[in-house]
Amino acid sequence: MVSREEHPTKNYESRRIPMNDELRKALRRHLQLLGDRLPEKTACVFGNREGQPYDNIYKALASAALRAGIEGGIGLHQLRHAFCSHAMMMGIDARTVQKWMGHRDLKTTLRYAHVSPDHEKAAIQRLQYKSSHQVDTKTAPA
Repeated sequence: MVSREEHPTKNYESRRIPMNDELRKALRRHLQLLGDRLPEKTACVFGNREGQPYDNIYKALASAALRAGIEGGIGLHQLRHAFCSHAMMMGIDARTVQKWMGHRDLKTTLRYAHVSPDHEKAAIQRLQYKSSHQVDTKTAPA
């Protein structure tokens, strides 16, 4: 685990984010692709050609965005918004996402979450109106 002194979080509190099987597989594939290019003793999964941590992550993000055809580049903050939004749209509860994001306040997490129009359409289609659940919505006479 990286110490707080090396790479502090904004609030200087460490946190752990669990890895699922899919991420483990992706990281193994990444390491296999690197093959001989990966220096023997490196702590970096994503490092520069010398196996050292990137000294400028913004250049690496700009390069990746260019290769992906994303106009205008991409920033770290956009990745945080994307992670939060995708987690919420996948059905992860807001409190868990809040913990992963390192937010003290749930309101902050909810500001990061953006629901896509397609997700909204799919969500409304899941609603069901069964007669056993219907209630009388007429107001009682005064």
